[in-house]
Amino acid sequence: MTDRRLIRDRLESFGDITELYEVTTFTGYRNLKCVTVRILDQGPDCSPPDNRFACDVTQDDGKKAGGNNARTVDEAIGIVHWQDLD
Repeated sequence: MTDRRLIRDRLESFGDITELYEVTTFTGYRNLKCVTVRILDQGPDCSPPDNRFACDVTQDDGKKAGGNNARTVDEAIGIVHWQDLD
C-alpha cells in the first residue's frame, strides 16, 4: 500500500505544489446524460478545515457544475449547483 501522506509531502516539497487535492472520480447518469463527478480532498491536515472537500461535475454535453469548498464530503456534494446542468 502506498503512503498517501508521503506522496503529498513529496509533491508539496519537491514539486512546489500548493492546494494539493487527492481526487476520487465517479461516473454515472443524470437525466439520461453521462456525468463525471470528482470529489477533491485536501486531506485531514487542511487549513482551514472548512476547505477540505470540493465537488465538481462535468456532463457529457460540456455543462459543468460546482460549489464552494466544505468541511465534509456530504456538504461539498450538497452545495453543488446541480441546476447548472439542466
